[in-house]
Amino acid sequence: YKLTDGVTSALQCHGGSADAAAYHQAFDPLPHLVNHGVSTKLMRLRRRARSPKRRLRLAERCLDDGALALSHSIEYQPTPPEELLLWAELAARRDVPLFLHLRYSSPEQELVGVREAVDLAERSGCHVHLDHLHSTGATWHMAEAIDIVEAALARGARLTACVYPYTSWATYLHSRRFDPGWRERYGIDYEDLQVVGSDLRLDRAGFRRGRRRTWKLVAVPEGTMSRTKTLLPALERPWVMIASDGGIERAKRANNHPRGAGTFATALA
Repeated sequence: YKLTDGVTSALQCHGGSADAAAYHQAFDPLPHLVNHGVSTKLMRLRRRARSPKRRLRLAERCLDDGALALSHSIEYQPTPPEELLLWAELAARRDVPLFLHLRYSSPEQELVGVREAVDLAERSGCHVHLDHLHSTGATWHMAEAIDIVEAALARGARLTACVYPYTSWATYLHSRRFDPGWRERYGIDYEDLQVVGSDLRLDRAGFRRGRRRTWKLVAVPEGTMSRTKTLLPALERPWVMIASDGGIERAKRANNHPRGAGTFATALA
């Protein structure tokens, strides 16, 4: 399926793995038609260790074991700016990218997250990649986000971004994206939420039940993001590439899918 789209590499650099050695032990022996790789999943690594020094050692080990990058989702797991700078400085020392799912997805704050990522790139010198910019960071302000990034690029910052080629998104129902105010933010309601892997649509009661679980993956309808104002302007920029937001694990039911197993896939000519 991916090969027919011209994709030659499937790189898990949105979620990734907190144990690159185990990832390669599981995946490398399998028959592959595409190149594959994984990043260091900082969300899981941070849950394993409280000490910043211990976290840095675990991340270093993951990189030593073949991880291609560092990746973090600071909307799902808010992290102090001073710690983010430590990760960015590590990425700079090891000359690997830092993949960031930005901090905000609201109209009022999304550009704050873009500016935070730019600031990290400029302060550390690392290559920062902005994950799915059109759904987290520039859903409502793509023109302004492009201006912010391109001004930083002109100053010498190393920045790239990706968008997925569709105007909907999916995530876990217990995540912060569905904190109070989500209906107003995204202009959708309970019945617009579809449980991934089924035809089930939610109602208010189903939403409340799902919020108490840690596995309920739901999708918003096509058109939640503007194709003409958000997606297409991003794709006109040479520093923006197309990515998927799925997973390349061995077959699992959609709602038994490990959290954060995003795939960054790019066609290499």
